[in-house]
Amino acid sequence: MKSLIELINIASRSKVRHIDVIGNESPGKKHTKINKLYSAIRDGLVKTDEDAADFLKVDVKSTAYRNVKNNLRRRLLNTIFFIDVKQAVYNEQQAAYFNCWREWAAVKILVAKGAHLSAMEICQKIINISIQYEFVDLILDVSKQMRLYHGTIDGDRKKFEYYNSLYHYYEGALIAENKVEEYFCDLTIDTIRQKSAQQNIYSKAEALFSELDYFIDKYPFYRIHFLVRMIKIASYMAVNNYPETLKICEEGLAFLEQKSFEVKIPLSVFLHQKLVCHLQLKQFEAGKEAAEKSLGLIPDGSFNWFKNHELRFLLAMHTCKYEDAYLTWSNATTHKKFRFLDDNSQEKWTLYGFFLHYLTLLNKLSLPKEETQFNNFRLGKFLNQVPTFSQDKRGLNIPILIAQILFLVLKKEYDLVIDRMEAIEKYCTRYLRQDDTFRSHCFIRMLLQLPEAGFHKAGVIRKAQKYLDKLKAVPLEIASQPFEVEITPYENLWQFVLDSLENKHFPSKSVPYSQR
Repeated sequence: MKSLIELINIASRSKVRHIDVIGNESPGKKHTKINKLYSAIRDGLVKTDEDAADFLKVDVKSTAYRNVKNNLRRRLLNTIFFIDVKQAVYNEQQAAYFNCWREWAAVKILVAKGAHLSAMEICQKIINISIQYEFVDLILDVSKQMRLYHGTIDGDRKKFEYYNSLYHYYEGALIAENKVEEYFCDLTIDTIRQKSAQQNIYSKAEALFSELDYFIDKYPFYRIHFLVRMIKIASYMAVNNYPETLKICEEGLAFLEQKSFEVKIPLSVFLHQKLVCHLQLKQFEAGKEAAEKSLGLIPDGSFNWFKNHELRFLLAMHTCKYEDAYLTWSNATTHKKFRFLDDNSQEKWTLYGFFLHYLTLLNKLSLPKEETQFNNFRLGKFLNQVPTFSQDKRGLNIPILIAQILFLVLKKEYDLVIDRMEAIEKYCTRYLRQDDTFRSHCFIRMLLQLPEAGFHKAGVIRKAQKYLDKLKAVPLEIASQPFEVEITPYENLWQFVLDSLENKHFPSKSVPYSQR
């Protein structure tokens, strides 16, 4: 009761204002400008300041607009402290995390107000839960606060020494966690904007392995183990060692699954990386199982949900499970949250849709009667839908270029193929010379043989053979390239191209590009 009296005294002395939160207002307040703007942003009707100002019918530079925007931001920040963690979307570990940090904020305020009894009651609760769920940084903060209380106010040496020893143990754990996090960031930062930087990762990471193993032997905490294994995963993926990467993923999953609580994000990340391995190793059933497990850990319609579907789509394409690929594509593109994806992500799914359309033209894929998205396909419209990737010269512009040639060859529009060949040869020479584009370089060189052989099937096979041999010498599972580039393995695409040709020369009205 003493602590309760203490809290009431603080609350009565402080002028407690009405809790101003968003999304839970009385009917009379739902039509204010703040709530209208909130609903418009939530529903995807407003994406920029200009959109918001037009929606509110005010000038974007006006004080009125700034006031509405700032008030909405303030209310949203207030709302964060009242998130209902009992919702099904949060597991017990996530709910405990939010509750502990919210209560820790209350402790700091209570200590500043001199309400030490109330603060220590909350601290005891926080530290018990934090130890259970391995919130290392929070344990450090709380044990420090309790050490200070027992050492300077309560005068209890036994408790002081307990929290002091607790502090020092978790201080070492946090130092280890921060060090591993630093290593992980240092290894991956350059690859965010430059994929070729992956080649240096393995040598840098290998020098850290003994220190990393020391950390996971000393501390049993999930975040340290997660980061250590992510470093090893990044290093083995950098040298295309997918069997070893798969082994690390399975070790990480086994470690996390023996915990008494579920940590969704690390589990889903390991499953995501495991799925990439199965994709590269063409292990469809194992990859599908990993995808299903991962889906159970991530919110429906989230960014990671779409990423999961993307990998599942590529896995199906690489293992010739075209019906599964279509169902995955349809499930993603018809999802109610698809329109909220960034432009790059939407373009990627447009590109995937082209390859499905191509498969239907080859009679490799049968679509349900209600499918109408592929009707009246036009190449020009498709190219206009992927403007960002057209600028990605060493990335997803490669399958866009290939898609154009595949479509035109299938339609036997050989003059248009020839018209594009000179530009494609220059592109190949300029951008596709590095190890991470070797397979793409070989495949485009194979396509360049089409007009050279007059689109005669036997002649094309003969002229392209040396490039096909080079391609096969570097199979997909050991190729140093981003896994997204080959939407369908080039070996399969080449067979589709050959199936589109006949054993007769095309009487071109154009001058062959090699003679220009």
